[in-house]
Amino acid sequence: MATETRNTLKGWFETGDIPTQAQFAALIEGVLNLQDDDYKKVPGLENLLNGKASLASVNSLVTQLSALNAQQITDKAELLAAINEVLESSGSGSYTRSSPASRTVGGVTTGESLTNKTYDELFEMILAPYTAPTTSVVISPQSPYNERNVVKTVTFTWTKETGTPDLDAQPTGAQIQWRRGTSGTWLDLSTTVTGSGTTRDASASTATLNTGGPDNTPVQFQVIWKMGSKTEIYPSSPKQTGFAGYAAAIAVLSLSLGSKQIRSLGTTFSNVISGSITRQSPNVPLSEYKIQSDYNDNSWVDLVAYRSIAAAGGTLASNGGNVTDTAQPNGKSTIRYRVMAKDSDFPSGAAISDVASLSIVNPVFTGMTTASSISALDPATLSVASSAYAGETTDKNINGLVFTAASNRFCGAWPAAYSTTLATFFDTATFENLALVPSNFITGTKNVTFADGTVVSYFFWIYSTVVTSGTYTINVN
Repeated sequence: MATETRNTLKGWFETGDIPTQAQFAALIEGVLNLQDDDYKKVPGLENLLNGKASLASVNSLVTQLSALNAQQITDKAELLAAINEVLESSGSGSYTRSSPASRTVGGVTTGESLTNKTYDELFEMILAPYTAPTTSVVISPQSPYNERNVVKTVTFTWTKETGTPDLDAQPTGAQIQWRRGTSGTWLDLSTTVTGSGTTRDASASTATLNTGGPDNTPVQFQVIWKMGSKTEIYPSSPKQTGFAGYAAAIAVLSLSLGSKQIRSLGTTFSNVISGSITRQSPNVPLSEYKIQSDYNDNSWVDLVAYRSIAAAGGTLASNGGNVTDTAQPNGKSTIRYRVMAKDSDFPSGAAISDVASLSIVNPVFTGMTTASSISALDPATLSVASSAYAGETTDKNINGLVFTAASNRFCGAWPAAYSTTLATFFDTATFENLALVPSNFITGTKNVTFADGTVVSYFFWIYSTVVTSGTYTINVN
């Protein structure tokens, strides 16, 4: 083909020119003929087209991308390797895409099948922002685990965030674990995984706690999601139970003598203990109880042996009867009582009540006597004060006592440990109100033996002058 320029060709065909046969031929050969020529006649066109993908290579790329639908991609490296394999097997074709500055590579960490994804969609999912899925946990029942061998059901729920790419990892399995305390060894629980799509439930119903009895140490749970060849532990801070610990039964005691027993000359000590025992821990049945006493010295002795009680508890009266204490507290000033109880968590028994205490105090005597000396005076013939001497240095418990004279001598006594001076109780106004002359009193000390065997030194006083009949009230300073 001739390579004459257009200017040369134009010069042969100017006005008045007579072109030759050769010039006509050069003109015809200078243009393409659709019947005789192809693209190779265009200089450089063949090399340009050789740099582009052929239809066959493009079709091959589409076919191989479609084949990814059945592949299980387990991590980012495998995904990128699969794409590179497609590119390498597609001849000289190439595909380039830049990730926007506001995006990072998505969270493709475990397998999913890619379904009907085009080449462009594949890259879009890789470059999409990653939003972590959420996991919640429910532990039931929520009642306190204050019983032995309680079984808890633990369920962790995995939920995929809306809008997260389909290539996000989804669980293929799970393992729930628990431990006692915050640093103990994690123990595996038998775990069942259910659900599909955007949610998974991992459940375990074999978390048996307190196999050795009550234990107040916290219990924690966590789940290990299995994501193909990788794992993900949730939560970063383990879920800790809000369960309460074992709660012992409660006993409330009442004493027939109230809070004070006045020591008696002629009547032995006797006290009736009543009250109730109430279970506090669900599913921890009571079995037996007993009552103990001591004299404020932690030397507890049984008043009654263990006897049965209803599982939920009840009154002493309806569970064996109230208990009567007739032991004589010789020389003691305090007696205490408590309840020991057995239940399924404490089969050997444990103290479950606050101590109910009783003060045993010595009385103040007042009355009339025919005796004219301390040695002849019998305190048993006198009245026993309704208020008692309790031993404190400021105690003046004979205030307000009333006695009636019957032509006998006025007499009284209190423990010598308190005072051996009349003025301790009787000030000048008292003597004047009672028309008593201090010099007419006979005083002295002698021992008094009480019915419980206690011996106490008393300070006695007798008004040596016979008092005429009348009613008198003692008021002290």
